[in-house]
Amino acid sequence: MRRITRCIAGGLALLLGLVTSSMSATYHVRSGATGTGSGADWNNAYPALPTTLSRGSTYYVATGTYGGYTFNTTESGTNLVIVKKATLLDHGSNTGWNDSYGTGTALFTNYWRITRGYFVLDGQVGGGSGSWTNGYGFKIQSLSKVNFQPGISISTQRKHVTLRHFEVEGNGGDGNGGGGGQANDALDIGIDTDYTTVSYAYLHDAGRCLIFGHGHNMFFEYVYGGKFESTDIEHAEIASLWAALPPTTVCTNVTFANCVWSHMEGTGGLIMFADGVKVYGNVFYRPANVTFPVAHGCISTWVNAGGVFARARIYNNTFINLGSSFPAFNFSFGESTPDIQVMNNVFYNCRVDFSKVAQHNYNLFINTSGATAGSEPNGAVGSSTIFNDYLALNFTLKSNTVAGTNLGAPYNFDPNATARTTWTRGAYEFGSGAGVPLQIQRNGNQLVFSWPNGPATYQLCATTNMALATWIPLTNTPTLITGFWNVTLPASSNPRQFFRLQKQ
Repeated sequence: MRRITRCIAGGLALLLGLVTSSMSATYHVRSGATGTGSGADWNNAYPALPTTLSRGSTYYVATGTYGGYTFNTTESGTNLVIVKKATLLDHGSNTGWNDSYGTGTALFTNYWRITRGYFVLDGQVGGGSGSWTNGYGFKIQSLSKVNFQPGISISTQRKHVTLRHFEVEGNGGDGNGGGGGQANDALDIGIDTDYTTVSYAYLHDAGRCLIFGHGHNMFFEYVYGGKFESTDIEHAEIASLWAALPPTTVCTNVTFANCVWSHMEGTGGLIMFADGVKVYGNVFYRPANVTFPVAHGCISTWVNAGGVFARARIYNNTFINLGSSFPAFNFSFGESTPDIQVMNNVFYNCRVDFSKVAQHNYNLFINTSGATAGSEPNGAVGSSTIFNDYLALNFTLKSNTVAGTNLGAPYNFDPNATARTTWTRGAYEFGSGAGVPLQIQRNGNQLVFSWPNGPATYQLCATTNMALATWIPLTNTPTLITGFWNVTLPASSNPRQFFRLQKQ
């Protein structure tokens, strides 16, 4: 039985059909391997990823230290190359296997370059609630303060690149290194790229932006953003998103879901020229004993003629302890900012400015400056004691808020996959606990779904259209085997199929 992937219940980026339809060969990579180097098993593993990879194949990488790598295998239709961190449960061949190969991290001591499309690079473990900053299967370093390089870069016009369960460590700050050109960004997503998915990542200590992105259909979920550097020359932010130098084009269809952002300076947080924006389930917070330098907001735009921030849905986010001078938003910068909706958010100890926000309502205000609960028909007030322990990255709530408004899918699950039944305001539904891991394995022409038994009951759901996000409950009755619920389904020929667990 071969494990395909692992996601938290309610995760939104499981592109199953493309993955399962293209598997044909399995290879193994282990630092220090001394066998034939054929990659056929762990005795004869490649000592490093080979220069050219095989389309339609999967490469398992053992714990160890490796150099940087360029993913440049020529595309062949929609055939994927899949590179996965070997784990105890999913490691390809058992021949020559040692459990030490599957525990710990595969460390790449230099940057990754992705110059072709249709890659899935999956560290398999780490990230999300309980391991926001640790336990990642892949770690990529770009530490040079002389040769300013992004940790991971995706070349212009590349399509269908998926990155999961990985950490990127930058050079910790390099003064004015890179300026307005190439710099030590954690992620650099090239102009006119399409369908880039980033899931379960820890980005930190970047010499400039955490995300420097210029594509379309970019999807970021369960990303923890750590420290980055901004200078008078570099003008960094968490995410700098524009499709080309303004005012020509903008990014289209950009989503930030269920992320945690712990540092802002320079221009600020998620700064973009974009049309079709979803920002939901995120937490923007200031850690203890940290002062944010002056910035223009957690979500904002630049001052540019023709700058566009349009069709934005900013729902069920939490803004914590940013300070009275630090704004949650600043859309007054942008020239064209139509159809912005800000609903069901929690604002605690920060400044709120609804300039150019077309519609805002059902938000919760705790010690805010600027806008207050009285600025909207269904605004509400709350107490700072509502949070369980946000300084320990526990952003769940001690008590419920006044109910927000039902926003429907895909906003109807919180980051821990708890269904929004009372529509608690903020990122986390009241009563939300840890997410439930959903494991998906392939056994011949069948898929086996399993999740741990617990006090709550879950139902497996599927969809083929993430744009509509209509989740259809499956009628298959799960069976309980050695503490895990199991459902077996035939492998689908549909090129895009998504699954999640729904709490009953």
